[in-house]
Amino acid sequence: VVYDVNDDMTAISSAVASLGYDLSDEECAKVYEEFKRVAAKKPIGIKEIDAIVASTALQGPQTYKIESYVINTGNIINATANIMIDKNGETLSGISSGDGPIDAAFNAIEEVVGSYYELDDFQIRAVTEGKEAVGNAIVKLRYEGRLYSGSGISTDIIGAAIRAYIAAINKIVYEGN
Repeated sequence: VVYDVNDDMTAISSAVASLGYDLSDEECAKVYEEFKRVAAKKPIGIKEIDAIVASTALQGPQTYKIESYVINTGNIINATANIMIDKNGETLSGISSGDGPIDAAFNAIEEVVGSYYELDDFQIRAVTEGKEAVGNAIVKLRYEGRLYSGSGISTDIIGAAIRAYIAAINKIVYEGN
């Protein structure tokens, strides 16, 4: 079964239930919002819906939310990132450079939140196949001796990585660190 941007919340909730998830109304709304974002780019299948549930509904409260990002990279320039993040209704921005586009993005996020986190693990994998595959990024941050993980999905792997990093930071903030 393939789902697209025209599917309503009932159809997506049924798909989520068929995967064995029992989500609250609030979690279903988060899943549907993320579904609409991903489905605006391409029709998606059940694998992508499963990844959406993992990256949205199974996360903690969101102190930080990505508003926008611009990444500049190439083989003859240093990678730079300009990140805009919403923190409880206030827009914060950070600009940084790095060894590559993802390093630059992570540095810019740390500039915005005002803390440094040790990157313990970073993985990207394709959820689906083809040129317009949905990528799933997993980020594990070590902070004060504890490990916090975040997951993000997007057809843009840098966007997936940014979402995963912010999800991990939100867990750190939620636990009072």
